Amino acid sequence: MTSGITAFAYGGGTVAEQVFEDQLPAVDRLDTVAFGTRNEYGGIQLLPCTCTDPAALIDYLSGLEVYRLSGNYELQGEGYFLEFWLPGSGGPKILKLEEHCLKLTDLGAKRALTELWYLDNPPDWIYIQSLLTEREKRESIPQPPNMEIIFGSESIIDGAPFIVTGKILENTLDGEPSELFAYWEDSPCVVEGVPVEWADINFHIEVPPDELTVMAWNPEQTECKSADMYKNQRIALLPCSAHYTVEARWEFGTDIGAQVYRMEYAFDVVWPEE
Repeated sequence: MTSGITAFAYGGGTVAEQVFEDQLPAVDRLDTVAFGTRNEYGGIQLLPCTCTDPAALIDYLSGLEVYRLSGNYELQGEGYFLEFWLPGSGGPKILKLEEHCLKLTDLGAKRALTELWYLDNPPDWIYIQSLLTEREKRESIPQPPNMEIIFGSESIIDGAPFIVTGKILENTLDGEPSELFAYWEDSPCVVEGVPVEWADINFHIEVPPDELTVMAWNPEQTECKSADMYKNQRIALLPCSAHYTVEARWEFGTDIGAQVYRMEYAFDVVWPEE
């Protein structure tokens, strides 16, 4: 399963050549490795691990055949995934490996830079697992929740849903910054040319938010408070073009600690020109 626009693969080679550029990272310890599976709905079964042989893991990954992908496309799918931090002279990086995708995010740049590579053949997950040891009890931790929006008006019934990926404002486990999903790409949405009157919202997580704030700005940058706009999962939209943000916070217990997400979702409504 893929999401987003179809990506184009080119320039094949090994991970050592394409990703590490023949400079293999020197990793003495990998104490925090996220290994798990993702189902078709985006739910995650997570096994926090420690790598018992970092050199062997880097050596194995270096030999994988990959193709660079053009654009910044998300190719998440069902199956196993592996995610861990890599040290670097220019700052830390996050390496994420999935069934058919390798993603490297450079957090040392002024603006986090993400590059993607395609794998024709899935990794040998049995071998990868042999290099890992369970660090804590297995637990299902959902990914940061997406927000679903359905816009409507008196003349629009059963509109198509929009899926908005939020910006992470807080991601902690037992009060400490969590390394899982340390970099998360937000994707605002825009609805244009339709005088919509409201937006019904829903979040892709079983736990309801314990805090929720809606803000809006019209072209004159006039600010509207959430108390005037939000009730029973419906946002009353302004009668003009406007920019909206929805900030929501979740806190829920897991077997490995108290997880907190605080997210900000954004969308724009552009009314037709009169």
